[in-house]
Amino acid sequence: MGFHSKGEVRRLQGRLTEAYEKVIAVMDGKDTNPDDPAHDSRVERWIDSQDLRFALAHLEVAIKEIRGDLGKR
Repeated sequence: MGFHSKGEVRRLQGRLTEAYEKVIAVMDGKDTNPDDPAHDSRVERWIDSQDLRFALAHLEVAIKEIRGDLGKR
């Protein structure tokens, strides 16, 4: 068990939250047919795979930073 300052923990929480929210935003995607009322029950989502890979890589870096900073002491 280690002791860490509140500021350091809050900074890491902010990084994690930012990265997580980016992944969720990318996963929300975009409607493929938003203006077609006949297909309202079948609205599909378009998700950019490259954006998702980048967002997940950013999340991975944030997790590694947390592990490195909080797990070293």
